[in-house]
Amino acid sequence: MNVPDASQLVFMTVLDTCVYLNSPIVSPCADAETWADYAPEVRWVFERLRIVAYRPADNSIVASMTPFAREDGSCLPWQQTFAQPVFANGNLYLHASDCTNYAQPFGACVDGKVGTARVSTASLHDPTAYRWKSASGWSPTYQDAVHVLPTAQLGPIMLDVHDFSAVGEGYLMMEQTSFGGHYNLFEATSPEGPWTLKKTDRVTQCLTGNDSGCYNLYAHPELSTPGHLWYSYHNRMEGQVKLTDLGSIP
Repeated sequence: MNVPDASQLVFMTVLDTCVYLNSPIVSPCADAETWADYAPEVRWVFERLRIVAYRPADNSIVASMTPFAREDGSCLPWQQTFAQPVFANGNLYLHASDCTNYAQPFGACVDGKVGTARVSTASLHDPTAYRWKSASGWSPTYQDAVHVLPTAQLGPIMLDVHDFSAVGEGYLMMEQTSFGGHYNLFEATSPEGPWTLKKTDRVTQCLTGNDSGCYNLYAHPELSTPGHLWYSYHNRMEGQVKLTDLGSIP
């Protein structure tokens, strides 16, 4: 891919997903047994991971690659269901998560894991070039991925990682732990970690009850200033994406 100015592009990860409503089909995905309690009418299969380069200026996708895919109807392993991509030191870093135990209220995740992978920016298209953070370093085998966060914390429902160095912070990992807007905020000097818990709180504007909830706590370092960390989120009941100032971190 050749573009005049790559800084004008937004890189995103996309999970191509088959969703089954009111179906006897049982999802083979890692979250199936926990989501079965929270949303018993829904089953889904994460079939492909795509990395997409998007140009906001003309609302166009300029490149798309699919490093991991299953063509037999089975589900990608959780270690390949990556969230927000981050570029640093010639590599692309990706983080994956899996909630293994949900509990009410708010559809909270009370146990789970987060893994980290990296790949050289010259080899994004090559699935054999990806490496997962393991107990002994970086492994080409996704099953070797280890949990990279302090184990005493709640588990992730959704995950987001961004570079906040421009406003005096490091890399921030937002681990949303419930659909009620609860979260853990971790900081590191590198997307490799180690991650340190800096803040545990709740987005108070998140609407709850009557099948409501909020989704996708997503960082906006481009809007943030020192002491004011801006995140967006989607309120299901309102059907709107809103911004919230999470303030500073210790």
